[in-house]
Amino acid sequence: MTKILRRSTMVDVAREADVSLKTVSRVLNEEDYVRDETRNVVLEAATKLDYKLNQAARTLRAGAAQVIALLVNNPSRSYLENVHIGALKQCHDLSMQLVLDHCPDGVDDVKRICRLSLRWDSF
Repeated sequence: MTKILRRSTMVDVAREADVSLKTVSRVLNEEDYVRDETRNVVLEAATKLDYKLNQAARTLRAGAAQVIALLVNNPSRSYLENVHIGALKQCHDLSMQLVLDHCPDGVDDVKRICRLSLRWDSF
């Protein structure tokens, strides 16, 4: 029989670290008011279980997509490279995703982008 592997959850981390789910949440969200010793125990448990943030679950809970769209219509390679790298770094720092799209001057393309923008937090 084949065993199906599943991702570790925050509940698994809480059990392993012998702390509450709220404590795990505080540690993983880098909130204050957690003792260093407790923080280390939780982080060790997360590492041991190979815990990875489930962005889909976070999106459902927050009610926001955590996505930022970058729309460009300047095809200059050097411009795009600098803006794209800067935007990627900022999104990474904020634990957000970046969607890059070309925004030409045509009305149909702008309408398509506006329809997509309903799924984004910012653009």
